[in-house]
Amino acid sequence: MKIHNNGHRLVRAFLLVMAVVGAITLFTNMSLTGGPTIASAAPCEMEYDEETKTLTVEPGDLQHDFWNLENVSEAETVVFVSAETSLQKVKAPADSSCLFGYMQVKKFEGLQNFETTNAETMEFMFYKCENLTSVDLSHFDTRNVTTMSGMFYLCSGLTTLDLRSFDTTNVTIMSGMFNRCLNLKTINLSNFNTENVTTMWEMFALCRNLTVLDLSAFNTTKVNTMYEMFLHCASLTSVNLSSFNTPNLQYTAEMFSGCTSLTTLDLSSFDTTKINNMAHMFNQTTAMWKLVLGPNAAFSDSTDLADPIVGTPFKQTLKVSSPNWLYVTGGTDLNPTGVEYTATEVMANHLAGTYVWQGNLGDTSVEYTIQASYMVTIPAEVTIPDATTAGTGMVTLSDYPKLPFDDRFIHISAHSNNVANPWHLTTTADPTGAAYNFGTTDGGTEINDGAEIVFEANGEETTPPQPIFAKLAGSLDDFKYAGLYTDTVTFTIETAAS
Repeated sequence: MKIHNNGHRLVRAFLLVMAVVGAITLFTNMSLTGGPTIASAAPCEMEYDEETKTLTVEPGDLQHDFWNLENVSEAETVVFVSAETSLQKVKAPADSSCLFGYMQVKKFEGLQNFETTNAETMEFMFYKCENLTSVDLSHFDTRNVTTMSGMFYLCSGLTTLDLRSFDTTNVTIMSGMFNRCLNLKTINLSNFNTENVTTMWEMFALCRNLTVLDLSAFNTTKVNTMYEMFLHCASLTSVNLSSFNTPNLQYTAEMFSGCTSLTTLDLSSFDTTKINNMAHMFNQTTAMWKLVLGPNAAFSDSTDLADPIVGTPFKQTLKVSSPNWLYVTGGTDLNPTGVEYTATEVMANHLAGTYVWQGNLGDTSVEYTIQASYMVTIPAEVTIPDATTAGTGMVTLSDYPKLPFDDRFIHISAHSNNVANPWHLTTTADPTGAAYNFGTTDGGTEINDGAEIVFEANGEETTPPQPIFAKLAGSLDDFKYAGLYTDTVTFTIETAAS
C-alpha cells in the first residue's frame, strides 16, 4: 500500500504497515489444519493530496485501522474509485468498527465503489466525524452486520440521515447509534428491521435538534434495555412508538429524561411488567400534557412523572387549571371528563387509558383577523324591487390550535349610493358548521345568522357607510382545531317592504 503526498512522498509508516499486513495475511492464509487457503485481495493503495486535502482510495481491501494511517485523519474529502478494467471495488473489512473514526472528513465521494458486503460490525464506524454534514449511504450493503452501536456517535455536524436502504435484519445491537448527533434534524428509519435487536440504550441520546421521530416500523420484541434512549432530546415534540412491543424490556431509566418539548406520549403498546429499573423515566418532561398507557403498563413511583403546575401554559392557548392529571372517561377531546389523579397515583394505579392536563384560557389574549373589511355597495342607479345578491365574501381562518370562537370578527360595511327606498341586508353563512352572530356597531341589538338589518334610506347617500359586524357564535369553552377553514358569507339586499 502506498500513500503519496502530491504523488511524491512515501508514508513513513509504510514498512511497519506492510509488516503488519503481511503477518495478518500469513495467518489468514493458513487453515486450521495448517494448509493454505485462498488469499484475500491486495490492500488498497491510496494517494493523498496535501493541497486539496483529498484522499483517493484505490480498489482492494481496506485495513481495519484505516483511520489511524498517516494523513488519513487529516483528509477533508475521501474518494473511493473502482478498477478501470474490472468490477473490483474498495472492500470494507469484516471488522469495520471505527473505520472512519476521528477523521476531519467533510464529504465522501464514490461510495458506490465502497463494498460493505463482508462487514460484520460497524460499531463506531463514523465516530466523531464532526465535520460531516451529510452522507449518502444508499449503496451500503449491511445484510451481514450484527452491531451498529455508536455508528454515528458524535457526528455533531450531521443534519440529515436517510437510512431507508439499510438491511438491519441481523443487527442485534443499536446502542448509542446516533448518540450526540447534536445537529441532526431529520432521520429516516422507515425500513429498519429491528426484530433481532436486544439493546437500544442511548440510541438517540442528545439528538437535541430532532423535532419529530417516526419509529413506527420498529419491532422491539427482543429489546431488553432502552436506558436513556431519548435522553435530552430537548427539541423532540412527538415520537411515534405505536409498534413498540416490549415483553422483554427490563431497563428504561431516564428513557425520556430531558425531553422538555415532548407534548404527548403514547405508550399504549408498552409492556412494562418485566422492567426492574425505570428511574427518572419521565424526568423533566415538563411540556407533556397527554400520556396514553396500555393494559400492560405497570410503573413505579421512581419515574419522576410530575404533577401539572397550575398556570403553566400548554397547547399554546391554555393554562393548567388543576394540579392533578385527568383520567379521561368521557366527553370529547375539547371538553374531556373523568377522574383526577396525582402523578403518583397515575403510576401506581395501572389503569390503561388516556391522562391529560386540565386547562382553561386564563388570561391568555389572542388577536387575529378572519377577513379584511368587506364592502357591500348599492350603486345609485340600481332599484331593488326584488331580493338581490349583492356579493359573496370568503371567510378564511388560519389559526393556532383550539382558539376560542369568541371575538373572531368579520368586519363588514354596507352603504347605499342614493337609494330612495328603505332597504335591509340579510346574511347567510355556515357551510362548515360554525354559527355566526351579526349586528350593528352603533349599539344596536345583536341579531342571529340569517336575520336582517334595516337601513332607512332617505334618498341621500349614507355617509359614512353603515358598519356591521359578524362574529363566530360560541363561548370561551368552545374550541376549534388548528388548520385552514373557509366559510362563505352571502349578502342579500332587498327593499324593506319586501
